[in-house]
Amino acid sequence: MLYRIRKYYSENGLIKTIKQIYVVFVRQTFKNKYIIWVIDPNNYSNHVESIDYIVKCKTKHEMMTKNELLSLEKNGNRSIDKYKLQYHFNKGAIFWIIKKDDDVLGFVWTIKGKTYTPYYFPIGPNDIQMFDAEIFTKFRGKSLSKHLFIYMLKELSKQNIKNLYADTAIWNVPIQRTFSKINFIKIGIVRKFIIFNKTIAIWSELEKRNEN
Repeated sequence: MLYRIRKYYSENGLIKTIKQIYVVFVRQTFKNKYIIWVIDPNNYSNHVESIDYIVKCKTKHEMMTKNELLSLEKNGNRSIDKYKLQYHFNKGAIFWIIKKDDDVLGFVWTIKGKTYTPYYFPIGPNDIQMFDAEIFTKFRGKSLSKHLFIYMLKELSKQNIKNLYADTAIWNVPIQRTFSKINFIKIGIVRKFIIFNKTIAIWSELEKRNEN
């Protein structure tokens, strides 16, 4: 740990090191604590939005172009490699990428009728879990996640999807703001523990939802 701090300090200086230590502290303090959200994609069936970016939906590894793979490797991090891509695809997940020209700027995954890992509650056959969303660091601050999510919701509205569920870490304020802007509904706040592949969810807050 001390070696990593010294290395980060030598590369980034004192101020950035202090900020990074604070970020790590907050993340560890609220580890395993998430806000759970839901949205009905049909609310976006007629949404029209003009943007300068392209969103592509990939259902298998073979659909990824060479330039897209190279861009992921260049802009992304070690969590996005060909082995993890293939693993996600093999589990039935769908990969949504937002790009400009041949440059991939960010992505999100969805999976239908089941959850990628043990979840807080069971979901139905026409429900979707959204997970592992990321806009690469140098492209942040341009509302790209909002554009990506809205396009995805509009496409899912064509597939008779009832609910889309997502969770955000309690410390991830930017993504929470994005969800609020596009009318995700907060279900509640929960801590999740996985013991022997069984999910134990401890709810600390639960929102009241109006069912019409």
